[in-house]
Amino acid sequence: MLSPLTFSDVTALTQVFASAETARMTHDIPHPFALEDAFGFLSMAMTQHSRRFPKWGIRLGDRLIGVILFSETVGQDSFGPQMSLFIAHPYQNHGYGTEAVTAALGWLRTHGGAKIVHAAHFADNTASAQVLIRSGFLYTGRRTQETSLMRHGPHTALHLIKIL
Repeated sequence: MLSPLTFSDVTALTQVFASAETARMTHDIPHPFALEDAFGFLSMAMTQHSRRFPKWGIRLGDRLIGVILFSETVGQDSFGPQMSLFIAHPYQNHGYGTEAVTAALGWLRTHGGAKIVHAAHFADNTASAQVLIRSGFLYTGRRTQETSLMRHGPHTALHLIKIL
């Protein structure tokens, strides 16, 4: 289930980002992900949530197991919102990411007004690649060098789009 994030999610959010390997696949999630990091993340998600750029918690029953965010893209990819997906390590490889992406894209197509969605993943993040491909994203051929708080130096990111 997708639902808005609230400050009551602060402790659960620290568990979503508890894995160093999960943080390594992101640009700006630190490890360890402390309570103050969770409050900062929640503040951003709650103040920037909109119809065009929704930010939701992914829930299994009443348990927060991940987040899916849509944000404004800049530069060459400014044709539509950028999607970011994070699933807590214990819940990866169970289909929850694909299910969340499918639901979020359906909502965005109907309510958000977007025609195209952009996503990217580090080249060594095969799990994200599989979720995006299963969800109908196509590689654009664009490759950029990007940084991560948990990696040393720039790493290749592969870019995809989905036409809604």
